[in-house]
Amino acid sequence: MSLEVPSWTIDGLRVIEAGTAMEQIAGAGGDPSSIYGRANKFTCPTGKQAGRAWLLMRKEDLDEIRSDDSANPRALTLRITSGRLSVSFPNLYFVSAVRISGRELQQATDLYLVELADCRIFLAMSFINKTFNVRSTIGGEEDYFTASKNGGSPWTWQQMLDHVWGLLPSLAGAAPSLSGGLTPAENPERFIFRCMSAWDAYHDIAARLGAAVVYRPTTASFFLSDLGTASGGDSGGGLLLEDAEAIDSDRVLIPEKVKVCFPKTYSVPDEIRQTLSACEVREYLASTYDSSLTTCPGTFEVLMDDLEALYDFEETIQNNSEITARAVERGEAFYARRNNNRKKRRVYNGPAAIEPDGAVREVIWRSLGDGTKTEVVNWEKDEWRRERAVDLYQKNYHGCADDDWGAFEEVTVSIHDDSGDTGRNVTCTAIGLAGLAGTHGIVIPVVGMTFPYLFLPDECEPSCGSG
Repeated sequence: MSLEVPSWTIDGLRVIEAGTAMEQIAGAGGDPSSIYGRANKFTCPTGKQAGRAWLLMRKEDLDEIRSDDSANPRALTLRITSGRLSVSFPNLYFVSAVRISGRELQQATDLYLVELADCRIFLAMSFINKTFNVRSTIGGEEDYFTASKNGGSPWTWQQMLDHVWGLLPSLAGAAPSLSGGLTPAENPERFIFRCMSAWDAYHDIAARLGAAVVYRPTTASFFLSDLGTASGGDSGGGLLLEDAEAIDSDRVLIPEKVKVCFPKTYSVPDEIRQTLSACEVREYLASTYDSSLTTCPGTFEVLMDDLEALYDFEETIQNNSEITARAVERGEAFYARRNNNRKKRRVYNGPAAIEPDGAVREVIWRSLGDGTKTEVVNWEKDEWRRERAVDLYQKNYHGCADDDWGAFEEVTVSIHDDSGDTGRNVTCTAIGLAGLAGTHGIVIPVVGMTFPYLFLPDECEPSCGSG
């Protein structure tokens, strides 16, 4: 019996049929369980994790796909054909292989379980050390630290996404574009990515926008899918073999209200007041979004927002209309995503040209010995819960000429009052900080209390004294 399966090939090379391969392994005294349910299969998820293929190949063909003389990794194409149906997946890369049959001496006919992955396996190996639109709290509403601006202007959402994408390896290809429904009315605020993966940073921004980063395996490209409107378009899947219908409870899935929380910021630096101030909180009700939704009374979801609530020292909010609009925007987007996030699992006969989107979180093409199938999966994930927490306990007191925030060091400045009194007004002079030179009153509620500064050593030096 032939082990070759013409319907599965890698760059035209042979892939071995799983059922027959297991028979061969067992007949040679081996353990076929090592490949049961794993080969042959290609799984493509939405999000950070790379799509991966596990294929059975002979040693002679494995050696061919491993040959790589170029500067970049060799891009391979997986092609699956069954009758009139055919689908191809370009730009897959060799990861590893494990021999599952054969003796101590290698033979060209030895079977290997070969692992391939799409370009996302490389994208996590990236770096970012950058801030975007961080307010200095001095001056007007559009006063951001110079180092956090795009030239002399605030970053837009698309510009920020494009900048982060540009830090990824070139295998990522072209940067996705935002659709109108994913673009908030206001610019992004206070995004701080300190010495981390640029791929993680990109997904943090996408999560804040309510988007899924989706890889199209048939074109090796990316797009941003709105989780609130994604259709899960798997209608072109051909003959439906299985449909695991799921019925979700709105009361469990959907809270009665969302509380959108905005960090408070005052018009002049006042570290302790900012530290002790609660957030500005606005509520949005599920019934406002859709009166037909049934919820459990008294349930909430907390959404931290990047937009700062700007207050003066009379405790009057200065950007109330923007805060109100953003709260409505976040509430509507939250309920749209949550209401659209319904469980689904369907299996189609043959290799269907179905791709992930916001409502299809994973597509699996498999041939495990019973013919080629395409499985479409959407399950309850945590993407819509990944709201970026805002650090309310540290303001970045800088303004020095150096725009490289990576050069900053974090220290803690302690203020002590020898008189033993509490609640004394202590003055702090920030030396060398553009726009902060001079003294500013800081109320210290407890003697010996500490608070953080960020400053450039040898250039910016805070000095404090009792007054």
